[in-house]
Amino acid sequence: MAEGVVGVDEGTDKYLHTWQRSIAATDKEDQVVLEGESVNPTYSLITAPVATTTSASHLVFIMGDGTLYTRIRRVFIEQVVAAGSATLANIQMFRLTTAGSGGGALSARPHDSADTNPYAGTIQTLPSSKGTEGNFLWARYLWLTNSIAAQPNSIEWVARNNMKPIIIGPAATDGLAIKIATGIATSTVNIHIEFTTSTYL
Repeated sequence: MAEGVVGVDEGTDKYLHTWQRSIAATDKEDQVVLEGESVNPTYSLITAPVATTTSASHLVFIMGDGTLYTRIRRVFIEQVVAAGSATLANIQMFRLTTAGSGGGALSARPHDSADTNPYAGTIQTLPSSKGTEGNFLWARYLWLTNSIAAQPNSIEWVARNNMKPIIIGPAATDGLAIKIATGIATSTVNIHIEFTTSTYL
């Protein structure tokens, strides 16, 4: 194996950076790519402890802001307060086709306060009037203990490489809800959602 270059005719002597190796007795040039920093505005959504008491409740929802496409990159949920008895909580993700109302309002926290076109959508926990559920996207069981150990129980969803994230359209009627199927008494969870925005799909 050896480092190599491939000439690019741009009217001046510029070259692509490559790494040469022999495959099937033929020299091949793998291009070397230096990745730049992401330019998409990035946000964290961090809830206060959310009660898991009510069956079929939307623990948190996030909606399109009317302008930007919102890409959900990561969802992390961890138990904070012990349950009355140890049990499994069925945590689900649904698309929303209408926004909920009457919940605790939250703001997205920008990673770079200098970003233009800031996210301005609706985010709420435990809406008293839930939004309309659409496609069922994901489900996972979170083991809720009746005694919080040094390391709280948690579940996580991450958009993998070569896979689209969950995309929320710009319309204020497009959104995503995190739902608990069957209520669990006394316990609470923290929810952390990381997302990016763009003006294009």
